[in-house]
Amino acid sequence: MTTVGYEVLPMTTVGYEVILMTTIGYEVILMKTVGFEVIPMTTVGFEVILMTAVGYEVILMTTVGYELVLMTTVGYEVIPMTTIGYEVIPMTTVGFGVIPMTTVGFEVTLMTTVGYEVTLMTTVGYEVILMTTLGYEVVLMTTVGYEVILMTTIEYEVILMTTVGYEVILMTTLGYEVVLMTTVGYEVVLMTTIGYDVILMTTLGNEVVLMTTVGDEVILMTTIGDEVVLMTTVGDEVILMTTLGYEVILMTIHFDMSIPKK
Repeated sequence: MTTVGYEVLPMTTVGYEVILMTTIGYEVILMKTVGFEVIPMTTVGFEVILMTAVGYEVILMTTVGYELVLMTTVGYEVIPMTTIGYEVIPMTTVGFGVIPMTTVGFEVTLMTTVGYEVTLMTTVGYEVILMTTLGYEVVLMTTVGYEVILMTTIEYEVILMTTVGYEVILMTTLGYEVVLMTTVGYEVVLMTTIGYDVILMTTLGNEVVLMTTVGDEVILMTTIGDEVVLMTTVGDEVILMTTLGYEVILMTIHFDMSIPKK
């Protein structure tokens, strides 16, 4: 027995090391020293766990490989904690990988690494969302089926980004309808679906124009008043197609650019 402060402590040995024992409540606690600090030790299962205090909270410390890892509890689950910089980070396991956890606001966020980049994972409902940064912007990544979807924000609206082939496609919602946005040259083009047909929406001036394909030919659809009008080209000439009753009518516009004679 020896004394720590005014308390008489029994000593026992674990292997070749002399261990001090004290009691916290009804539990016998082993104490050892790490550097100059006296660390209580307890057991979780068969493993010897060091306990220290961070603020008012009792923190369990164990080792992962050669690294000293702090463990705390979130609910009923024991969470390892490590430090990134000066911040204490809880770590949990997803599958076999150890994941650091931090908090964004009041929500617990998991952090993992994709390549060399640290990626935050959070949950939206029951789905795990990966958050990473593209430049300075925070981008959320989720999965739709087997495909990884990036979500970012354009101003206040949440935008999903996916890939069609090698091209990056932005998905957003117009009202309740999901709209894909892609780029044609430098212009942003919205893609939506009418039935099973993929429709590109772009703007000619201030007017919204829908583009679809008839066979291999690209057809522009616009509206004249309340009527939907298809526009196509025959050679270099623009043809408007509309319907009068059930009959399809082709309308052409011929521009006479010659100078009138006096």
